[in-house]
This record gives sequence, structure tokens and C-alpha cells, in this order.
Amino acid sequence: MLVIPPVDVPAAIAEATARHAGLRIRATKILGLETCFLEVLDLRMREALKDARIRELDALVLAAAGSSDPLANQAVARLARLWGTHHRLPVTAAFASSAPPATGEAVRAFRKEGRRHIAVASLFLAPGFLPDRASELALEAGAVAVSEPLGAHEEVARTVLARYAVGAVELVPV
Repeated sequence: MLVIPPVDVPAAIAEATARHAGLRIRATKILGLETCFLEVLDLRMREALKDARIRELDALVLAAAGSSDPLANQAVARLARLWGTHHRLPVTAAFASSAPPATGEAVRAFRKEGRRHIAVASLFLAPGFLPDRASELALEAGAVAVSEPLGAHEEVARTVLARYAVGAVELVPV
């Protein structure tokens, strides 16, 4: 079993500011839980379904990194429910680390319900180890398609820039 070491962002910020007098760091809420990203998820999912020549779905899995913070995982689950309502399909959230279910477990749970056409959307900002692992587990469990991470897209860039602008303004002394 592979264990991913947790990254505690608040602890890392506290450590950095303790080591460097005068350093100010501003962390924003988790990036990726914006409802505008659902449009990007849909685009990436359509691309994956087209590549796999899939025309029918009966369930969706929203794959995210996962967190040791239950509230963060609940936020992903809420986003998954919103996405499922939009598509009128059952959706479950799955996580690549720190929290169950893993993507493979989520796909298998839908298959136990008799669903055979299950696709997985990657709520990751960029390619890497976690999205690759989530995809691998989903495909092994029988997913018909797995989308690419959100990646380069106007909505993602706009959100990152807005977060930066707010954070930068808050760091300017008054």
C-alpha cells in the first residue's frame, strides 16, 4: 500500500513565517471547488468520452485529491452532488489520498448496483501522481472513461488570478 505524506499547509506557513522575520504569506481556500469549474469538468469529460467512443453513461465519479480535513472532503461531495443534479445521474466523490472511497472503490460500488457505464472526472488542476493513480484505479475497476485534469483553461486561470489579486491586496500595508 502506498502512503502519501500529508501536506499541512497552515503548518508549513507557520514554519516559514517563524524562520523568516517579516515574511507574510496568505493562503486561500482550496482551489478547485468553484462551481464554474464544473463547466471545465464537462468539457474534459466530453473529450474523454469522445476518445473512448462512449455514448451512454449511467453514473459518474468525481475524483479529487482528498484531505485529512473532513470539511474539505464534504465540500467535494457537495460539488459532486451539484454536478450529478445537473446531469441527472448518480455521482459520488472519490479521493486519491487521505480519505475513502478511492476511485476504484467508487466505480466498484456503482457496478455492484448494476451500473455498467461509469465515467470518472478528474478534479485535479494538473497531471501528476495523484491523478494518474486515481485514473489507474478507476480503469482497473471498470470505468469506461476518465477525464484529464482541469489543466489550462480560461476559468482556471481567471480563478487563480482572482485569488492572487485578493491575497496580494490583503498583504499590502495600510
